[in-house]
Amino acid sequence: MSADSTHETEQQRARSRSKNLANVIRAFVRAHRASQMYLPNSPMRPKARKDAREAFRVFWLEEDELSLTITEQQLRSDDREVYRDDERNSAALPWLLFRDGLRRIDLQPGFEEEELDMLLDILQQAREATTDDDDLITRLWLADFKLLTYRNVELLQDFDDPSSGEGGAPSVRPVTGEPTAAQVIESPALGDTPTPWQIPLENEAPTLHFLKPEETAVLQAAIRQEYEGDGFSAVLDSLFDILEVQDSADVRLEVCDILDGLLLKAVAAEDYPVGVRILRDARAVLARVQSANDSRRAISALATRMNDAPAVNGLLASVERGRFEAEPALLETLLDGLGYEPLIPLIVWFADAPPTSSRDAIEAIVTRQLSDQPTLLPRLLDDSRDSVVRGALLFAREVASPAMVAQLSKLLRSGAEFAQQRSATLLAAIASPEAMDALQSAVGHELRDVRMVALRAITAARYRPAFPRLLQEIAAKVLRRADLSEKRAFVEALAAAGHDEATATLDVILHRRHLLGHRESSELRMCAAYGLGLIGTAQATRSLERAADTSDALVRRAVSQAMRGAP
Repeated sequence: MSADSTHETEQQRARSRSKNLANVIRAFVRAHRASQMYLPNSPMRPKARKDAREAFRVFWLEEDELSLTITEQQLRSDDREVYRDDERNSAALPWLLFRDGLRRIDLQPGFEEEELDMLLDILQQAREATTDDDDLITRLWLADFKLLTYRNVELLQDFDDPSSGEGGAPSVRPVTGEPTAAQVIESPALGDTPTPWQIPLENEAPTLHFLKPEETAVLQAAIRQEYEGDGFSAVLDSLFDILEVQDSADVRLEVCDILDGLLLKAVAAEDYPVGVRILRDARAVLARVQSANDSRRAISALATRMNDAPAVNGLLASVERGRFEAEPALLETLLDGLGYEPLIPLIVWFADAPPTSSRDAIEAIVTRQLSDQPTLLPRLLDDSRDSVVRGALLFAREVASPAMVAQLSKLLRSGAEFAQQRSATLLAAIASPEAMDALQSAVGHELRDVRMVALRAITAARYRPAFPRLLQEIAAKVLRRADLSEKRAFVEALAAAGHDEATATLDVILHRRHLLGHRESSELRMCAAYGLGLIGTAQATRSLERAADTSDALVRRAVSQAMRGAP
């Protein structure tokens, strides 16, 4: 084989190795990021890890080992950079490995089957670890990998020191004297020179310039501002900028997926200010962006992520734990734009909830949404579940409208007892012709409270079509079984509905006699006198005058009051 063909074959192999290496590193980094961004139950985690396993299997078809050298910002293989991240925080993979002393990783075929998941989990644990937890090297040692070996240095130990760990327990060397800057960096290869921690500080060359006190103060203030700043807000701003400015549908879909994961994670952790911000900004972007259907649907799904019954139930659980007592305004954004099904848990919960600021906030939110969507309340009133109807009736008093009359009339006829009473009250508040027609049929209702509401509504509206029905009730002698307050309410309704036409009927009640005395009781005759006083016509006054000298003291006093216009 000629030298040229051999050289070309080597170049092709080098290009193939470079491509496979880039693919496997990219897949591994993507799986690492998925572990950071998504909850364990998210489908994105197993998908990213599956892709990484496939990339490793392809890589092993041509290679039998993968060695990575680690620096602060790079992963290198064969003295070439294969991955770079200039950030120096726990989210950057090179820095996460380098920070705890890891300097090299060697992987063998088959690593991806079981140990890939172990390594990704350990990296995530190390990223979230506190100062009291095990560091990355300790976790790797405890995991006892079979197909992964590593080299590490202690902070006070050189990379090439024979005592540095290589797949074994991390070594610890005692420190003598005061630590210096030389103790936290890698030293050159050991020779006849003293080890770094043995070099006295006084032998070091002095610094040429020192910071002035005011310069030190400025630097400290800048560092403090950096550490106290809200980096997460900057991340959200960047994501929404990409969502609004980027034209690529694939990019927008990916950003929506990331934001959706952040929203669910925030809600699960009850970090509702973050959830509110994501929803508010998503709705603002949706109002401004004119894009392809897929992108717009994804943004719309993000903006309405909380608008389903399970999400509302989760929020109610937080409400019951008092999470929103200090910030009830957060509920306004979280519960905005609900439909029929998501409203049901709120309405059922509201009926029995104790009075709190959160309950008041939910009442205002639901009332506003029912007013904005007039078709919702009639549907809720027509629901077959008593608990839903009970809650809907509480909200109906705030948004009572003629559109609800059909459902309220149905509840008045055949609903549960609480629904009949509440429906009668709401129909009286609406007082439309259809509502009054339903109420006039309730003057003979079996429930006294319903009858009283119907009679008072007829009196207030002076509803003349109810007069024949009232006369039927008198003919049926139902008033004889009523108490005094109901008798008076009935007679006042009769007088208001019939006016002059009611005079003859009330005159008969007041004056009719038989052989043993008056046919009607004193209570009913008193009520008739009050009714004639309300009518106030000349004929009604003459009827009262004829009863002014009656022997019944109670009736005589009622007649006197009616004639004075003060029944």
